Amino acid sequence: MFNKQLFILVLLIGAVVSQPAGTLPGIQNGYLIMSSTTDYNAEHSVFNSKLNRPIRAWCPATSVVGNNGEWIMASSITPFDVYGISIQGRYDYDQWVNLFQIQVSLDGFAWTTIGTYNSGLTDRNTVKYIDFGGVRRVRNVLLKPVTWHPNGIAVRWEVLMKIKLEIYDLLRLYDHVATREAEYVIILSDTDYIT
Repeated sequence: MFNKQLFILVLLIGAVVSQPAGTLPGIQNGYLIMSSTTDYNAEHSVFNSKLNRPIRAWCPATSVVGNNGEWIMASSITPFDVYGISIQGRYDYDQWVNLFQIQVSLDGFAWTTIGTYNSGLTDRNTVKYIDFGGVRRVRNVLLKPVTWHPNGIAVRWEVLMKIKLEIYDLLRLYDHVATREAEYVIILSDTDYIT
């Protein structure tokens, strides 16, 4: 039980220090599933799109020339409340999104554009918070670049979800994260023995 209490304390402190009041990072805590139209390569996949990740970023295959509607999406199997996102550019190269559109959906079929936003980014690592102007009940948050730095599109981001300060929800989140870590360890151990 001590580990769960420590996890909850760290989770709450992290949310209070690094996010707007009352929000929880959905990508960092493993609650949201990431996907995209394309990835430039494995080093520039959605896996590297996590905010403040000290390596690369998500870059689509058509990042510089002929962007054909690339997007990155965070999804959940259950609906959640979203307030906004935090966004930054690529860690190791001058690439970022200047203007982007946010679309949301509850079912993955009917999409609502909630706005086109200026990121305000002027460098690689500054984090900018984008407020959606109120809570939205969604299962999918899609970020679609509109304009970007001349070197190309790159995104590291976080989807900011509502925190439910009920101990039951925090314990479920702990169990979810612990299960994901156990699955990850199993996958790693399997690949260690493949020749």
